[in-house]
Amino acid sequence: MSRKKGTPLNDLFWDRVSEVLAGQGLQYADLWQTVVRNKNTYTNWRNKKTVPRISDVEEIASALHVSPADLLRRSEEQAPARVAEQLLLPFEPRWRGAKLELECTQVGFVLRIPAKRAS
Repeated sequence: MSRKKGTPLNDLFWDRVSEVLAGQGLQYADLWQTVVRNKNTYTNWRNKKTVPRISDVEEIASALHVSPADLLRRSEEQAPARVAEQLLLPFEPRWRGAKLELECTQVGFVLRIPAKRAS
């Protein structure tokens, strides 16, 4: 990240850190016990005078048990938790294909398997 102060990305990052901390019932003091820096660094970060380095973002995300990407997107853009890394489709033995519906949303894709029609 750039070292300039007052950037929208820096504001977004610290707003998200605050949200994640609140959601976990933690305070910044709890975070600083894991992400050890000198007092001036904490003060500059919290007052948004400096922007954390990528390695700092990674360390902060790790301490909060989230991905760095989770701290760099608006909360309304948060994707739902992943159910699985791989999708298993219910094919029957003699099927040669299937009809699927794919919808693109703001938070990702929605895949639907239409119900079978009565014959």
